[in-house]
Amino acid sequence: MPDEDVTIHAEYEDAITYKISVSGGESNQPGAAEGEIIKITADTAEDGYTFSQWSGECFTSGAAITINFADRTAESTTFTMPAGDVEITAEFEALPTPPAPAVYTITIDGGKADKDEAEEGEEISITADNKSGYTFSKWSVATGSAVEFKDPSSKNTSFLMPAGNVSIKAEFTEKEGSSSSSGSSSGSSGGSGSSSSSSEQFKDVPKDAYYHDPVYWAVKKGITEGTSKTTFSPMGATTRGQFVTFLWRAAGKPVVEIDCPFEDIEEDAYYYQAVLWAYKNGITDGTTPTTFRPDWTVTRGQAVTFLYRYAGEPKLGEVNPFEDVAETDYYYNAILWAVKKGITEGTSKTTFSPERDSFRAEVVTMLYRQLAD
Repeated sequence: MPDEDVTIHAEYEDAITYKISVSGGESNQPGAAEGEIIKITADTAEDGYTFSQWSGECFTSGAAITINFADRTAESTTFTMPAGDVEITAEFEALPTPPAPAVYTITIDGGKADKDEAEEGEEISITADNKSGYTFSKWSVATGSAVEFKDPSSKNTSFLMPAGNVSIKAEFTEKEGSSSSSGSSSGSSGGSGSSSSSSEQFKDVPKDAYYHDPVYWAVKKGITEGTSKTTFSPMGATTRGQFVTFLWRAAGKPVVEIDCPFEDIEEDAYYYQAVLWAYKNGITDGTTPTTFRPDWTVTRGQAVTFLYRYAGEPKLGEVNPFEDVAETDYYYNAILWAVKKGITEGTSKTTFSPERDSFRAEVVTMLYRQLAD
């Protein structure tokens, strides 16, 4: 301390304020001194883009200064102001473009759909064609992805498009004759057909065909008749309604007086009495408690089961040679019985094809082998 009074002055100078520039966002102030905490917020991303990260530069006296963000990837974050002007950038990146929905094709055999292609989950309406001399039976999938029809037995139905191309088939059964298609409750399907027993009545039934004798036996017995005066259509499909009618006629056309449990069986249908008789005698119980599906094609498994039940369900206990017939299947005993009795045989040594449609030639042959004298 000197020997005299002294006066000391504290001198101040203005703090240096550095400029803040933000691209793609904003800061809470346009400039700041070194050391201040600056808050920055990114703009709302445009459609198809999302915020990615912050980047920044600061140059002073030609030297680069690193900007340390509290969270570089947060849309709103902070940084400490360095000793120099800064340029901050909010970076955005394009969102990945979602793949275009897959479109699958629709092919209809025997009908038409309301569209030729569709995305998965779309409802597709389909309508079967009208074919002279034939009755619509059901819809089935020919090839492609599995389809669940809203009502497979309805000419006009729909389904939800699966994730794959589909080929759908409208199945038809050949009418036996005009009286069967007109719904005569007597069950005498005929009309254009003929019940003549002339040995060479049908041009499509060769003398050496396995079904030659069964066809003429069935016609002579009034069990069935031709599809015209000169044709039998042995490879034509047989419906469930037709098959129980054949069996009912072979049994003598017994009249049954019970309430019909099936909503799809009209009283004036040619198969009405046949279905009631079959139901009462335990030959069939319908496809559900309230439906019989008379226009569905009868399968090989169903046909032998009807015959087996008509025969009283005898037990044979034979070894099963068929890979496609499981012991748990409803037709298991029926198939073993039918093969043992020579009523039918497999489609190969190891297959029976129980879900395959039955032809007219097959069903009359089964009836003949079981019932003929």
